[in-house]
Amino acid sequence: MTAESDGAERLLSVSDYDLGRFRVLALSGDCDLSTPDMLKDALVCALADTDAAVIVDLCRVCFCDGAAAAGILAAGRTHDLVL
Repeated sequence: MTAESDGAERLLSVSDYDLGRFRVLALSGDCDLSTPDMLKDALVCALADTDAAVIVDLCRVCFCDGAAAAGILAAGRTHDLVL
């Protein structure tokens, strides 16, 4: 899966791939008020495979607001998730 937010400026880019028994969700750009649905959808898709732990790669994230961070951490309460 690869997705990018709408608009002229790239706000958030999401890609995911398998890495052995892990699922990697790679984020790039900004996780803020303009991208919560995109982030939530990406997390739901990545976590749908209950056999794989999910790695959320934030190396290319420039900004992550509190709501986005809370959403990521909430997903980690019920699934194996590594940041």
